[in-house]
Amino acid sequence: MESFSITVNKEELHFEAAHLITFEDGGRDRLHGHSYRVGVTVTAPPNASGYVCDFVALRRLAREILEPIDHTLLLPTGNPRLRIERDEREVRVRLEDGTLTVPADDVSLLTISNTTTELLAGYLADRLWERLPEIGVDRIDCLEIELEESAGISAWAVRRPNALPADPATE
Repeated sequence: MESFSITVNKEELHFEAAHLITFEDGGRDRLHGHSYRVGVTVTAPPNASGYVCDFVALRRLAREILEPIDHTLLLPTGNPRLRIERDEREVRVRLEDGTLTVPADDVSLLTISNTTTELLAGYLADRLWERLPEIGVDRIDCLEIELEESAGISAWAVRRPNALPADPATE
């Protein structure tokens, strides 16, 4: 069966977030933030009306997935070098060189092993993949998420049926 691809990447598919990355050599970068921009491409056979899915519905769904992490500190719950403790008021992150304490409402705990652009793109792709049937996309050949952390610097996550997750260390 023939497939087509559609893409949404309007200005409204963006979020602001802070993060830090730990490195293989034991180091880490400083806490910093980005103005992330997101592009979504869905490849699937057209429905009976001749389209992959409603562009407006896809954009709305992508915004719903981005909203909870917008203007938060992104923390990877699968990172063995970060000890994360959370209560109703605050999140404490114990690093090898100190402790960071942040109000709980300002933190997004993500089920990934590091907050690299690659793994963040994969996290978003997984959330979107799960919800595409809500907008009538029942057979998906491919889902691609482009996550741009700054102008000209992007990572892509690609999902296909029966493919492995981007970050198997957290499964």
